[in-house]
Amino acid sequence: VGRGAELTRKLLAFARRQRLSPAAIAPAALLADLGRMLERTLGEAVQVRISCDDRVPAVYADAVQLENALLNLALNARDAMPRGGRLAISASEEELGQRPEGSELPAGRYIRFTVADTGLGMAPDVLARAFEPFFTTKDAGKGSGLGLSMVYGFVKQSGGHLVADSRLGYGTTIDLILPLAANPASPPGMTTGAGLPRGSGTVLVVEDEAEVRDVAVAFLRGFGYDVLEAGDAEQALRHLHDSAPIALLFSDVVLGDGASGIELALSARRLRPGLPVLLTSGHELGNTTPHAFTLLRKPYRREELAAAAQAALHGNS
Repeated sequence: VGRGAELTRKLLAFARRQRLSPAAIAPAALLADLGRMLERTLGEAVQVRISCDDRVPAVYADAVQLENALLNLALNARDAMPRGGRLAISASEEELGQRPEGSELPAGRYIRFTVADTGLGMAPDVLARAFEPFFTTKDAGKGSGLGLSMVYGFVKQSGGHLVADSRLGYGTTIDLILPLAANPASPPGMTTGAGLPRGSGTVLVVEDEAEVRDVAVAFLRGFGYDVLEAGDAEQALRHLHDSAPIALLFSDVVLGDGASGIELALSARRLRPGLPVLLTSGHELGNTTPHAFTLLRKPYRREELAAAAQAALHGNS
């Protein structure tokens, strides 16, 4: 089921039908965070070099999906360098005087993200099909063939263009050309956990995936909340029937075989009228918020969860 959900998400990305939340993003800050993560993820055999001037203006894109796209390209590069090699990721501003070949981009200013490796490279016939859904050169069970198609779909849906160049034995270079943001990115203090007030009170976290629940609990405790945990709606209702004070219900929408998060939220409101509720989901639920409850999209960042919890507690749910 988990693999099926992931497959659906990637197909939505390729079909350019996923929900995006574009905003002004500072490329230098994004790549600095990505670089630190890649150094721990790719291993010592891969030398990672991040290059981006702090003066590069903001790009207009969905931060989580852009980070996922760059991470996907980096992991593909690692697989193409089984004996190690060099991976360079950079971002720069570019003025396009004319449309790149095969694109619909109008002339103007853009941000170009470049991911280049010194790996095995691809033959022309493989490169021509690299972004097709389900096409893969990896062994059975080691790849779905949807990683690059997801990157392609994200770039196109974001109003950008993707350029790939590769030669056998000389590595691969992939450029993501994305729109320039009309406004500068928010100052770091407005988008990081350091700039958010500490929380108080008890949050009931309901999530059937233990690993995901552990992350959410750690995030919330880090911001000063007390936390109660539940793996399904039945356990959550037992907490809600107790007399212990609960300031916020934070629940996944899909909770396995039992009641859904929406059904749980409605029951919780009957038991405790006025209880703030925050729902989360990685599934596409349409353009409307389910039953007027606030929805936090997965995957979420630490500061996004903190901000959403604060908003729900202050009556914006």
